[in-house]
Amino acid sequence: MLNCVGVFKHRAVCTDGHRLYMILHSGFAPGNYKVVSSDKSSIVLQIMSPEEGIFPEVVKVFPKKKVKTVKVNVSKVPGSQYTNIVRAMPEDQTLDYDYFSQTLTPEPWTVRITPDGGPVRFQNSGKSALIMPARI
Repeated sequence: MLNCVGVFKHRAVCTDGHRLYMILHSGFAPGNYKVVSSDKSSIVLQIMSPEEGIFPEVVKVFPKKKVKTVKVNVSKVPGSQYTNIVRAMPEDQTLDYDYFSQTLTPEPWTVRITPDGGPVRFQNSGKSALIMPARI
């Protein structure tokens, strides 16, 4: 469950430990925010004091190694788009379908897959998400 959002100069980041979401922005004051409430259409945040914790610098977990790229458009049959991604992943890995379906909005996405089991990166206009693959 999402409980904290880190807002930096040009990006806002949140994670639940398995997924990481990031958007580019220009209107939020930098700081750490506690999630007071959220649903599919809104989120209510409250600024946290430094004593309550500091959001980690997450850019370090974004894949920088050689990656395989897959283009998907979730507005077209999401199940087949998911299958295309899983088929491009190493044979001993898969992606949680619930995480996939909760992460992507119906629009074109670029998916970057690392061959060594690192996070799968989803990216489109100003939004990014990382999902850790599961080993099977």
